[in-house]
Amino acid sequence: MRLPLLAFSLAALAALEGCSSGTPVTPDSAWTVNLSGGTDCQIFNSTRSVGEVTVSTVQERVDDGANGASVICSVTGTGPFVVNAIATLGPDTLNIVIPSLTAGATAAAPAIGSVSYESDATVANYASNNCDFYFANGQEGVDPGQVWVAFTCAALSNGGTASSCPVTESVALFENCTTM
Repeated sequence: MRLPLLAFSLAALAALEGCSSGTPVTPDSAWTVNLSGGTDCQIFNSTRSVGEVTVSTVQERVDDGANGASVICSVTGTGPFVVNAIATLGPDTLNIVIPSLTAGATAAAPAIGSVSYESDATVANYASNNCDFYFANGQEGVDPGQVWVAFTCAALSNGGTASSCPVTESVALFENCTTM
């Protein structure tokens, strides 16, 4: 009689410990950047993606550490939210910083933030501190630890060249981010 009770007690203790240990969740991301060429841009039109995401669907995410991917992110606050996120896979890197993102951000009333982007098409880092972040439809959103947002930039510039390229509607998704 004691053995079943002991076995049950050990199983219950293991289950409780599993719940309280807070096994870390791996951050993941998907993003698409649409860089538009032009007279001031030394790059032809270029679309690069890590994972597969649009403003209405998420098909594939990349996990931090899987296949050489690196995802580091935090989405803190309860509204407005502060977003700091970077995802890299191979030559492609997207870094976004949004100091104040509300759930009501729209294309007409966006949150302002920064984008830093590099790919095999750009070869170098292109950045701007004046990009618009918003929710294009009801699918995206922001909560502690996660963000799915559309963005545009009038111009991402490369400090080493005179190249300045606009970003048309692009999308970033970061999940399982830190909340502190």
